[in-house]
Amino acid sequence: MTEKLKVTKALKSAVNAYLMARANAEVHRERVSIISRKILQRALYYTDTNKFPRLVKERITDPELTYLLSDEQASEFLITVKTALLDAGYDIKPIKGEPQHMYTCPALVAEHLQHMTERVLIETAAEILGEDKEFISGLDLDHYHKLIDLVVGLVVNLPGYKSPILPKKETKDED
Repeated sequence: MTEKLKVTKALKSAVNAYLMARANAEVHRERVSIISRKILQRALYYTDTNKFPRLVKERITDPELTYLLSDEQASEFLITVKTALLDAGYDIKPIKGEPQHMYTCPALVAEHLQHMTERVLIETAAEILGEDKEFISGLDLDHYHKLIDLVVGLVVNLPGYKSPILPKKETKDED
């Protein structure tokens, strides 16, 4: 005999928190990437062949490859990004006791929040499935993401589900 899965308020809340955190992370990552790309298009940054001797010196235009910069160029790039983020309206606080190029990136903060909500979602789903909170440690990355997709799909497809991110539909009063 199979038991009917009970979708709890806690699971619905976990899914809503995850969806909001994911949307927030995607928005901030896109904004930071656009700013970083513009900086990399204007300035000349190159791979550090001293740090990475097997690489050919090439211009870096992709923010995902900035780890290949020399320490000096990386510091310069990060300070330039920080200035651009401040100009774009981000509230970036310095990290006490750290150099100017060390700060909390809004995209990384948002992505961290998303990861925290993923963990809550999986732990909440594990409770419903009769698993303990350590269930998450047994998941490889592929199953981790599949479980999130399955749980989110289960909840958002429930009758009457209201998305926490989509605007509420306005109804017109008819006379």
